Amino acid sequence: VWSAALIGDQVIVTDGRESAHPVRVALELGRTGPAHAGAGGLLLLSRMTADQVCALYPYEELEPVTPATLTSRTALLDELALIRRTGHAVSRGASVPGMTTVAVPLAGSSWRDRLALVAAAPADRSG
Repeated sequence: VWSAALIGDQVIVTDGRESAHPVRVALELGRTGPAHAGAGGLLLLSRMTADQVCALYPYEELEPVTPATLTSRTALLDELALIRRTGHAVSRGASVPGMTTVAVPLAGSSWRDRLALVAAAPADRSG
């Protein structure tokens, strides 16, 4: 489990705790990656307006990180609309093959509104 913050079009791991399970997902603090490629970044992007997202992603084509990454701004905007309706984001292998992540917003005010709580598991254990 870790927390993530949005910096421009990148997401950064700000804190985290690893499972004691021998097969686990581990991400180092300070790791960054494209916000459109993973549940934490998608959740945080969903808190922005469509115009703000389009300003961060001025081109229709998005760079894939894995074969499961969203690769168009249109698909990104559709996914963000779904996340706004459900209140959570799910990513299956979009940032790391074989990793499933689920993200929810951290409750609170001020800087906490810009953080996501992300849980990760190997895909074969996440159903």
